Amino acid sequence: MEAKDIFEEASIMDSKLNILTQLYRNNKLSSLSYTWYSYSYIQTSQTPDKVLRLFLDNMWYEELNESDANIQESEYPEISDKILNSVGNENASKYQKLVDEKLHRLVEKNLDVDSFYSQLWQMIQSDADWDNEYQKALALFYCILSGFFPYFQISPPDKDSDEFLKQISKDMVDQIKYIRYLSSTPLLVQRTQTAKMVLDEILSIPDTLPDRKDRMAILLANSFSEIENKGVRNFLQTIGSDG
Repeated sequence: MEAKDIFEEASIMDSKLNILTQLYRNNKLSSLSYTWYSYSYIQTSQTPDKVLRLFLDNMWYEELNESDANIQESEYPEISDKILNSVGNENASKYQKLVDEKLHRLVEKNLDVDSFYSQLWQMIQSDADWDNEYQKALALFYCILSGFFPYFQISPPDKDSDEFLKQISKDMVDQIKYIRYLSSTPLLVQRTQTAKMVLDEILSIPDTLPDRKDRMAILLANSFSEIENKGVRNFLQTIGSDG
């Protein structure tokens, strides 16, 4: 296809996907049905890998999860059930793990963006582990949940030795403790408040230090770790309150 044709087709598909997105946001479609109809539109495209990219690159801000997978939308209540029944409700978690593993291996290749989406579409369409169209749509659904999108090709820096990181961390123990406190204190109710104070502490590292970037990275990594730990603690507290 010529570039003009690709653009025109993408514009049409974009409009269709936008309509589906509005139906989903208005609770007219469950998340699984939303994925199913989007998958069906992508499949009819002459450039499915490009439309797949358009779809996934715009999904990052949608709160799509399994919790509403069984919402019975008024017009097509059977779609969600058909998708889940295609693997069996009891096997859904195993199926998700399988999709995650395949997607993880694909991401590890660090392909250029066009090649990545081309191979991803091939995986969704042709992998031997999917037996029918419902399972392929479910594979797309679990891809959305993975957190890998929008996809980027990156150039990872060289890994530092554990001994090097331990030594710098030892020298910065007080700053690390402070960063962890900032990431967990209830005094900072907005994430931007936390981010500003963490950033101030990171930028306070003197420019004259030859390992300044490494020190900054260590503080930032500790901030990430504490935020993750806080999420786990909140989840466990929720479980405890439900018991």
